[in-house]
Amino acid sequence: MPPLDLAAGLASDFVVITTTGLTLPPREAATNPERLRSQPLEALIGRAVLYLIAAIARETVFTDPRFTLLPLDEAYWLTSSTEGQALIDEIVYDGRKHGAGVGLGCHDVLELGTSTTQGLLAHRFLARTADPVLAARGLAWLGLPADDEDLLRMVTTDLSPYGGPERAGEFLARDPRMNIGRLNTGLPSDPSQSPRTAPLQSPSWPARPCTCSERSPAMKRPATVFRAGV
Repeated sequence: MPPLDLAAGLASDFVVITTTGLTLPPREAATNPERLRSQPLEALIGRAVLYLIAAIARETVFTDPRFTLLPLDEAYWLTSSTEGQALIDEIVYDGRKHGAGVGLGCHDVLELGTSTTQGLLAHRFLARTADPVLAARGLAWLGLPADDEDLLRMVTTDLSPYGGPERAGEFLARDPRMNIGRLNTGLPSDPSQSPRTAPLQSPSWPARPCTCSERSPAMKRPATVFRAGV
């Protein structure tokens, strides 16, 4: 694999670094130092490479003069380690002055990191989860009552329900002004258009309108994909 050129290779508007084939320690080892030390060398190297990818991404979004978003899925791989949590904290705390933001994807609110980091995330989204405990934590994070039976039923069964492809993309969302709504987002048939997000109305859950900005002409440039696996 050729060396990564930060000046030229990351000049695209959308950069994807894939980790297919990268060996990582089991999730339980990430929070257990004794078990982590017993992992094979390739797993330890994979963990270091994953942090390096996140650090490169942090450098990229902090140096780009435009507003830049850093999406990090399966965020627990970073927040479960001291160095990873410190990197996430730096992006969350200093992102505004650098014109950068971070999007963290996870299965559990606790995987977002420290309570301070959780509290500083202004835009919040909650998708369906079948586990009522995870659903309750998600509702509380949105600022909704975690013990409300109707809301728990909505999150566990009625957001993008199984067997309903036409209902894909439903979630609860909260914006920085504390507006909370039930939204649906989906990909347009024309790939040159931006994804559309629309409010869903229901007798028990009125939603507020949500609009998407127009697609920037600069975004029509091709994306760059880097592979970090073997």
